[in-house]
Formats: sequence, C-alpha cells, structure tokens
Amino acid sequence: MIIETPQGTWTPKVTLDHDAAGAQSRAQSACPHEKVAKMVAHSTEPPSDAENYEAPGGRLFDNPVLYDNIFGWDASEELDFITSTTNADRLVEFGCGSGRVLLPLLERGYEVDGIDSSSDALIHLSEAAAERKTKHTPRLILGDLTEVALLPTYPGAFSALNTVRCLPTPELVAAHLRRAAMSVTTGGKYLIHLDSFGTDLTERPQPGEYGDWEGFGDPAENPEYQNITVRWELAKREPRDGYDLETERVRVWNGDELIVDELLLQLSLSISGWHDLFTAEGLWTVHSVVDEDEFQPLDAQQQRAAESGNYWFILERTDRAVPPLYSA
Repeated sequence: MIIETPQGTWTPKVTLDHDAAGAQSRAQSACPHEKVAKMVAHSTEPPSDAENYEAPGGRLFDNPVLYDNIFGWDASEELDFITSTTNADRLVEFGCGSGRVLLPLLERGYEVDGIDSSSDALIHLSEAAAERKTKHTPRLILGDLTEVALLPTYPGAFSALNTVRCLPTPELVAAHLRRAAMSVTTGGKYLIHLDSFGTDLTERPQPGEYGDWEGFGDPAENPEYQNITVRWELAKREPRDGYDLETERVRVWNGDELIVDELLLQLSLSISGWHDLFTAEGLWTVHSVVDEDEFQPLDAQQQRAAESGNYWFILERTDRAVPPLYSA
C-alpha cells in the first residue's frame, strides 16, 4: 500500500495526520502514481472489543473479483524486480491468491506455479489462465504454506503482499521456511515481501491509524463493484516474546454499503528480527534487504534506521538438508 504523507510525497508508511482538513485537501490533489491511496487519516478511537467483526461480505481473500479490484494497480515494477532478482524462468509463488502477480508473469512467458489456501482464489486463477491461453499451464496447489512443498525444486520463489506476515507466530514461519527449502534448489532465491522497520525506530504506527484508498477495478468489467473504498487499520498490537502480534481491521465499502469487516492477525518483527528468524535453521541466508520504494538494497546502518514500511527480503537457499518433518 502506498499513501500520501503530510509533505505531499508518497510512501508505503502509514502516516498519522491530525489535520483532517489538510488530509482532505491532499486527497483531492492529483495522484503522481497509479498505485496510491487517496488519503491518510486517523480514527479518533480504536475499534471497540464489543463490536461485531463478522464480515457481512465474507473473507476478502476468498473473494477474488473484489481482491483484484482492491489490489489491481500496475505491478510492472514489481514484476521486473522479481524476474531480475531471481534470474530464473521457472518460479513458484507462495500465497498466489487470484494471480495478481502470477498471471502477468505467465503472460511474460515465465513458468510459474502457485500455492494458496483459498479454493475460490485458485479456481478464479485457473479460469483466468485458461482464458489468456498462456504457454505454461500453472500447477496450482490448495494448501497451507506451513504444510505444502512442491517438487521438483524450483530455481526461484517469491511471496508478495505481506503473505508471510499472515503466519502469526515465528514457529509457523519456521515451518513454512522448511517447506520452502524443500521447494527451492540450492543457491535459488526466495523473495519475501514484508512490512517491517529498523530496530532503532521509536515511532511506529499506533492502534487507530489507518489508510484509505479506492479500488482499481474497471466498472465495465466488474459492474457489481462500482465504487470501492478500502480502509486498512491497525486495530491492536500485542507484544509477545521477541515479536508483536498485530490485529489489522479491514473494511471495504461498495458505495455506501459495508461489504467486508474482518480482523487479520499479522506477525510483526524488525528487519533484524526477520533476519534472525529466516536464518535460524541454516536453510537460508539473507542475501539482501531491498526498499520497495526505490528497489535498492539497504546497508546495515540503513536497516537499523529504516522507517516502518514495505521491504523485500532476498533469501538464498543453502546446501543444508531440511530436517525430518516427522520423527517416530
């Protein structure tokens, strides 16, 4: 997510803005990039524990047409980064969803397969791939990222849009890393997109802060979603042993009708915390950490001082064997 700052620049960081009039004025200014949120705002109160969070429109990630509308910005820079960094023509995406990244990679001629836990998303993706008549027919696996590995191994892999953060404990991330290590050949790259921050950062987004943006769907193609507005809010942060567990509240309106209202649990670690978790079992090394804004690697000092925002962690598969998944 990219949002406008009080300085008029554009950043993936959620920015607190107490000046509602100023925020509204900036929201009406011309957007310098297609993948931007329309405003930055601040709710006066975090959501009450007594509120009913049952989503009237179902889970967002089980509604592929709505998902494509919300996240359907131009992904060309992201695609260029993935392909140039992995330097492989055969890839696997962990958490492929409805194909926001996988489909355009297929159209570029890459062989890309995917794993996801949503059957609705995979059905949508399969039908879309068939309609586009891409050279490669993707192998799509329904399953949990902590339990599924794909063979034969791939020379490259990626996971976009904070998917790995949706594994809400370090133990679950470690389980996924073992399966990913079974799926990627020695020396292969695994690119993981995460919202993170430097260890020296003192001002992080607080409960109640949110970003609003409009959908990117074409009304002619998606007449059921004519006027989509999304609000992604940090509802709660709970400090745990070595990490934070964040609760994010996602609300989506179709015109004036609230169609999604749900809570998502997400793991939150500093850049150094993610580094330690990724390398703990010796299956992966962290090749570099890249700022999503400029797609440039951060040196050690920049990683310590990094603001809260979106980063790509580039992992490289070592030659260490994956430990047995089960023992007698």
